This record gives sequence, structure tokens and C-alpha cells, in this order.
Amino acid sequence: MRTLFALSLASIGLAACTLSPQTNATNAAAAPPGHFDAVMISGSFNVGDVFLKVNSDTGAASYYCCSNYNFIAISDPAPLPAGKYSLKAWYVINGDSSVTWAAYRFDETTGHTWTLIHEHGGQYQWQALTN
Repeated sequence: MRTLFALSLASIGLAACTLSPQTNATNAAAAPPGHFDAVMISGSFNVGDVFLKVNSDTGAASYYCCSNYNFIAISDPAPLPAGKYSLKAWYVINGDSSVTWAAYRFDETTGHTWTLIHEHGGQYQWQALTN
């Protein structure tokens, strides 16, 4: 009897966590085509996580943070050529619970690298690193 009750509770929990078919179809339709890479910068108890993703084929990148539930595009100063883009990142949670981090976009075909910068009060944007 206990096993049956536990299985029933587990089934209810799984059903509650499953997205409706309509939501899944909407998310799939909104996603751009391509292959993706992603990194997560972990937050602390007073700083939210930052999730970055890049289209590995085009280099187009976006980020999510701060419980806004929408990805925000990261601007590029110039159009990017087709390539094989990936993301690299590091972070450290400081003693005061602030988070220090950096993220980089790397084109594996050319070696070209960008760092993600954030101007005070502005949006994130890519800054090309020179060889």
C-alpha cells in the first residue's frame, strides 16, 4: 500500500512538471535553427545566475538573468561570418556574496575571440580581442 501511494504521488509530481504540448510547440517554433553552446555563471544568495547561449553556426548570442524569463540578444559591432562558435566562462563568488565573472565567445575555425562587456547601466555587448 505504501509503495502504491508513493508511486501515485510521484506520478502526480511528474505530471505537474511536464509542459503542455502547446507550450512545447510554441517554444520549438520560437527557437532559431542551428546548433548551440551554453554556459552558466552561478549566482549567490543575493545575485542571480546568468545563462549565456550562442548559435554555434552564426555566433549570435543571448543571455538570461535576473528572473525576467526572456533571453536578451547580445549586440555585435559588425556582422559575423559563418563559423564554429563556442562560449567559455569563469566565475567566483566573493566573500560579500557578489559574483565576479567573465565570458568569451570563440570562433574555432579562425581563432577570433570576443569578451563580453557590460557598460554601467547598459546592455551586454561583445568586444573583439586583437591577436
